[in-house]
Amino acid sequence: MRIELDFAEKAIQSAFLPLQCSVENFDARNRVRFRVLNKNGDSLLEVEEVRRMICDLDRLKFRILKARENLERRGFQLSAWDPQVLFQSDKQNG
Repeated sequence: MRIELDFAEKAIQSAFLPLQCSVENFDARNRVRFRVLNKNGDSLLEVEEVRRMICDLDRLKFRILKARENLERRGFQLSAWDPQVLFQSDKQNG
């Protein structure tokens, strides 16, 4: 399932709550990178150059889940996350 960049940004940001997440798109909005930050704004994890975020949901979910696993192994407690729920609400609003 193909997704839009705006949805990808929302999905990435919501995936790391309660931590902060900075998402940047570049290369004519064909790529994104993101950083997960602690409450002081220090970088905890960076994912560089995720290709073509107007891509399929499974691919996006895989990259995010790997990043979440990394943080959880390091002792960070993240809120539950389900990108399918976000997609369904985005589809209803669009």
